[in-house]
Amino acid sequence: MALRVPLDGVQQIEASAGTGKTYTIAGLYARLVVEKQLQTRQILVMTFTKAATEELRQRLRQRLAVCAQVASLPAFGIDAEPSEPLRDEQAWAWTLLTRTLAHGEETAASMARRLREAVTRMDEAAIFTIHGFCQRVLGEHASLIDGVSETRVLEPSDDDLLASFAADAWLRWGDHEDAAARDALRLLGATPEALAKTLQRLVEFHGRIEPLPIAEDAVTRLAPDALEAAQATLRQRWIESGEDAIGVFRAALDAGHLNARSYKPDSLDALRDLARQLAGGGWPSTKLLEKFAGEKIAGAVKKNMPPFEGHAAFAAIDEWLRVEQARTAQVQAQVPRVLHAVLDEARTWLATRKRDLSRLSYADQIEWVHRGLDDRARGARLRQALQAQYPVALVDEFQDTDARQFDIFRRLYAESGTLFCIGDPKQAIYGFRGGDVHAYLRAKRMAAAHWSLDRNFRSAPGLLTAHAALFGAREDVFVENGIAFDPVAPGGRVADGLLRNQEQPVPPLTLWRLPAEKSPSGADALDAALADCCASVIAQALAADGMRLDGHPLQPGSIAVLVDANRQAMRMQDALAARGVPAVCLRRESVFATQQAVELCRVLDALLAPRHAGLARAALSTHLLGRTLSDLQTMHDHDAAWRDELDDLRTRWHERGVLAMLERLGERHARRLLAERDGERCLSNLMQLGDAMQAEARRLSSTHAQRDWLARRMALADADNEDEQLRLESDAERVQIMTIHASKGLEFDLVFMPFAALMQARVPKKGGFARYHEGDALVQRFIASASGGRDADDDAAMAAAQREELAEGVRKLYVGVTRARHACWLSIDAPEKKFAGRVLDWVLPDGTDALLQNAQGHAVECALPEPVASARPAVAAAANLRARRFERALDRDWRSHSFTRLAEGGHADGFGHAPLVPPDVEDARVPALATGLHGSRFGSAVHDILEHIDFAAWGDADAALPEAEREIVARALAAEGFTTPAAQRTVIGLLQRTLRTPIVDDLCLAALPPSERRAEMAFDFGISGVDPRELLALLHAHGYQLQREQFAHVGTRLAGLMNGLIDLVFVHDGRWWIADYKTNHLGERVADYAPEAMHQAVRDSDYDLQYLIYTVALHRWLTQVRGDAYDYARDFGGVRYLFLRGMGVGPRDHGVYADRPAPELVQAMDALLRAPGGAA
Repeated sequence: MALRVPLDGVQQIEASAGTGKTYTIAGLYARLVVEKQLQTRQILVMTFTKAATEELRQRLRQRLAVCAQVASLPAFGIDAEPSEPLRDEQAWAWTLLTRTLAHGEETAASMARRLREAVTRMDEAAIFTIHGFCQRVLGEHASLIDGVSETRVLEPSDDDLLASFAADAWLRWGDHEDAAARDALRLLGATPEALAKTLQRLVEFHGRIEPLPIAEDAVTRLAPDALEAAQATLRQRWIESGEDAIGVFRAALDAGHLNARSYKPDSLDALRDLARQLAGGGWPSTKLLEKFAGEKIAGAVKKNMPPFEGHAAFAAIDEWLRVEQARTAQVQAQVPRVLHAVLDEARTWLATRKRDLSRLSYADQIEWVHRGLDDRARGARLRQALQAQYPVALVDEFQDTDARQFDIFRRLYAESGTLFCIGDPKQAIYGFRGGDVHAYLRAKRMAAAHWSLDRNFRSAPGLLTAHAALFGAREDVFVENGIAFDPVAPGGRVADGLLRNQEQPVPPLTLWRLPAEKSPSGADALDAALADCCASVIAQALAADGMRLDGHPLQPGSIAVLVDANRQAMRMQDALAARGVPAVCLRRESVFATQQAVELCRVLDALLAPRHAGLARAALSTHLLGRTLSDLQTMHDHDAAWRDELDDLRTRWHERGVLAMLERLGERHARRLLAERDGERCLSNLMQLGDAMQAEARRLSSTHAQRDWLARRMALADADNEDEQLRLESDAERVQIMTIHASKGLEFDLVFMPFAALMQARVPKKGGFARYHEGDALVQRFIASASGGRDADDDAAMAAAQREELAEGVRKLYVGVTRARHACWLSIDAPEKKFAGRVLDWVLPDGTDALLQNAQGHAVECALPEPVASARPAVAAAANLRARRFERALDRDWRSHSFTRLAEGGHADGFGHAPLVPPDVEDARVPALATGLHGSRFGSAVHDILEHIDFAAWGDADAALPEAEREIVARALAAEGFTTPAAQRTVIGLLQRTLRTPIVDDLCLAALPPSERRAEMAFDFGISGVDPRELLALLHAHGYQLQREQFAHVGTRLAGLMNGLIDLVFVHDGRWWIADYKTNHLGERVADYAPEAMHQAVRDSDYDLQYLIYTVALHRWLTQVRGDAYDYARDFGGVRYLFLRGMGVGPRDHGVYADRPAPELVQAMDALLRAPGGAA
């Protein structure tokens, strides 16, 4: 089909499961390169995960490579025939290329050259996620989008900011003068956390939010104290005459006047309890009060019996219930006003806060591009620029777009250009994270033509027949108009009958019928029973006399168990483990939301506070470190062991990084952890956290900053962010357990869905939102009233929401069963237990008879198997294997080096210095810092601040410092333990002097624009192997490191990688400069920061060696990226070491140490470190 689709206009391609969607995309891509002669950077390809973009890139590269290979064949030409049989893709390419040659003017040689170049340029191909595309647009076309010109930090979400806003709003509205408004807010969020979740689902929602506020004069208002007055009257009546009221009720009950179903003999005890609570200062439940309302009792009098005598105490209950119901109605009427007011506040506050913090979220990227295209002034120019840049777009997984994303594609390509919308609405299952199948249906109406892939290359023919019988039982099986099930033909790659049990073919579809009677009660019990049954069948299938696939014993890795909820996955893993079946569990969960993240944070806290016994106990009691209660009780008696362990971990962290620390932790505790059921998952999560922290370590200035980064990511944990989703805990051959969402795009030989019978569309409860469509418009309606008390609009919204959830449930069922190649097992409920919202009851409205008949023998129904306690699977005989011998010689001197390691030791004995300026020469003092502002933690805090602040905001001495800058200072100081206001004031003053002091000519840091500077520039450069004595001799010859006699800790050869972080690299007056921040305390006097004193401090601390390493690193980088256009003597400005305590308090050269290493030294040092053996 890829050869027939027109390459212009809007084309929609529906690709049912297993029909070769990626193959088709690769074909269209190749045609665009071959026929349209487009370059790979001109074809925009979008899909919805980073992993999918990489897979697509490889598949597209492969198809172009096949085309290039075919075009280069000696026999290739317009009328030629292949000289030898061609493979499938080669034959396809031959057809495409010869057809194109026949209808064009390009020669075969030119086409071959162009295709080979396209293959080599695939790394430049425009293949993105939707967020990646929008990020590229914002970066390349910022001038055409309002507000994007400034640099912003990208964050996954705004959840942390919304949590802060919600906490404040919850307290503010809690003090609102209108009690009904206060209670309305509590309906929206009973706690600040609940209110934050409500805001998170709405603040970026662009549909309609209901109910809309009503006019204030339309709300019936009670007197402010009406409920309290009714409550006081009720209590007083029962205190005064409660016994009389009980006597009246008892007389009616004893006389048999009351309906026995409403009032049993024990009702008298309940009434006495009500009276006791009122007399004792308590308050009965509303349910209990409703039971003994006078009107309720009167209504329960039997026919032909005297009316209930009544009593003032029962009448008081009636009155209180009436007032309470009126108050509830008043609160519910206030909900829309409060909802929209708080939401408007949140959006305004959030926009301001993010602007102050210079940050944006993934959702902002899409919103800004959408807004840019919609802009009347510059939108047309942006559209033209993007259409010229990307004349063609192929959007994969189009069914998972939302309305905003669809509008971007529509505005770009609806009227000109080419757009391919490729997807399958039957697989639209990501509504929970914003996917909107109605966007796909809108694209269907917009498309010039519709195409369908109608051959399935994944599943056996018999299984496809069973699919057709399952989903063909009703025309509207997918609920939504515009989504239909069309049977597909077998692609011929998978045959029937390959899966056999006891030499008999296994039916492609097996339905396990739950028993009508004696089924377990409660969701947990039913989950456990289904998991046990499924695990038993899997264990038997893997046994030595179990199933065979294509003649070979069935392997665990051929099996997937698909579930609808994480709790079911855990049940399944437990059930398989109990039967000796190896399994891995892949859940849609953020690693930052796991218990391991919580425990790792506790361990890091203890490592950062070595003298804090409480934090040490908290760390040792974690599952990771495994101390028992008795261990903790005897800590004082055996403190050496645990102190040694924590000290060892602390040293590892500081010297070699967090990943090395976690590896040491694993060495100590892996055996214990792996012996437990979830041990592999625990270690996998731990190492995934370590990888994430290690990747950030270079950017973060200290171990405290690393711990704070972890805590922040935990607060922002996002299960939809694929970068933080849990990894599989093992690559071994195991049964794979995963949610249906996680299985999308995958395929397995056998698929089990033991919980399919429980899949159902639930009705949101009071305090929840109903999400549904009116036409193409998406609506979210808050349900303020309890079930049974809704108005007509609520009822309609709930019905619509349940219908859409049912539709997504059917689509999930479709995704699950179509993952299987050979066979699938489903549980179904007994026909006597039909439920309107249950997915399989909708799919099979008349039961399974028609399905079994239409499946033509490829589907069977049987009773749910009885669980078997244990059925140990077969263990493959171990092959006679021997580990390969390692014979390569290792370079023992090759290692990672840094300034710190190189500088350690090696000074001449007695090296030091006396004060260069006598005390009586200059007595001016530098400003004193607040108590405690010294040491490495203070230095880390200052570095962190200087990395993140906006320099320009500090430049105006007359302007107030923005609050966002003050918050950066406070947060960085707090992260290192400096929390006093005095510390903040002191550091702000220190930084104001630093940023306003000239460091090069008249240039201050505050005047340095972001585009001209780079903070925390990391480097790694190679050292080919040099005698350290040669390096030292070179330095001595140029007057550096004269105090050093040797490099004491690098061995006989300096080889490997030199790494480090440069505080600041900036460009000024066309030249490159290096700056480093120093918080060293050189003395109390201004003279202690004079050039001579700083020179001595630089020598003392080996800072000259440090900046020489930095200079070589920058020199190498500039040589690499600028080539012949770079010349050190012309383009390198110099080094500035900024001793912050002395800046801005004396002459302008105080506190600013300046040097410019000679070109001859830098070039010789670079050559020496590059040359093997050090021969420069």
